[in-house]
Amino acid sequence: MVQRLFTREESRDVDRAAMDEFGVLGLVLMENAGRGATHAICQLFGERLGRVVLIGGPGQNGGDAWVIARRLTLLGHRPVAVLVGDVSRLGGDAQTNWALLGELGIETAEISPDDAASIGKHLANATLVVDGLFGTGLDRPITGGYADVIAAMDGAAAPLVALDLPSGLDADTGAIFGVAPHAALTVTFAGHKRGLHQYPGVEYAGEVRVADIGIPIESSPAASMWTRDDLGALIAPRAGDAHKGTNGHLLVIGGAPGKTGAAVLAGRAAFRAGAGLVTIGARSDARAALEEKVIELMTIALPDQADQAAVESLCEGKRAVVLGPGMGLDDLGRT
Repeated sequence: MVQRLFTREESRDVDRAAMDEFGVLGLVLMENAGRGATHAICQLFGERLGRVVLIGGPGQNGGDAWVIARRLTLLGHRPVAVLVGDVSRLGGDAQTNWALLGELGIETAEISPDDAASIGKHLANATLVVDGLFGTGLDRPITGGYADVIAAMDGAAAPLVALDLPSGLDADTGAIFGVAPHAALTVTFAGHKRGLHQYPGVEYAGEVRVADIGIPIESSPAASMWTRDDLGALIAPRAGDAHKGTNGHLLVIGGAPGKTGAAVLAGRAAFRAGAGLVTIGARSDARAALEEKVIELMTIALPDQADQAAVESLCEGKRAVVLGPGMGLDDLGRT
């Protein structure tokens, strides 16, 4: 199944639609996010739940972490929830879930972003770290105490699980806003984020899993992610009596002196994709060099002068044409 890749703004639109158009409460979305992340954590790190340290900020990403702390407690574990920031700044659904931790007797701590030494004490004996500091809404460099907290998380001996995406990673591009921790697992909510699948974000995300949080997604983001299985499904199985002549003939127009490799690579890729026959229409001054590189590929010379009719004649009988690889930037290549 093709995976949709959401930007920061597209993710916000999905959340807004869920609450404004479908009436899904934010508290329900946060509960579903925490439940999905807890399930993934227990699946992958079931032997490392002795002392899970969950670190969150005053925003809604921290609220997801507080849900996980509560759910791990209900499963018989003893997590520690650490709020980086002022508890008076907590609001909305995050405040509700933070308050529940106290009512259930779950160990909590509040530290200032400038008190990196305190965060180090909490991380020293952690068997697993959960990063709920910043979410997809982050769009500026992280500096000062928050940067120190992230560096401390990244330096902890225990593996790290990121919620939605590692704190400091740009959801749109995969760039790093100054600092970000390297996660062993990222549990992202509702759908994949572009930044998790673009470098350098890929190197920080670790394994990526999507948690379904009950959002009815009707929008189609501008980008999607295709896997090997997705591409394989597009290629129909060949009939038992098929041969190269029944599986399409591709013409690759390209290959200038010193640039024949681009045309060869395009032709080989066409064979890998299922083409039965491939012919490279190369410039005559490059064809001799091209002949030494090919075995399965056929070649034919392009006219020495710009001649549209002659080029069109080469296209006769072909199912598809690839134009341009290694064509060159001189006058003949441009025309």
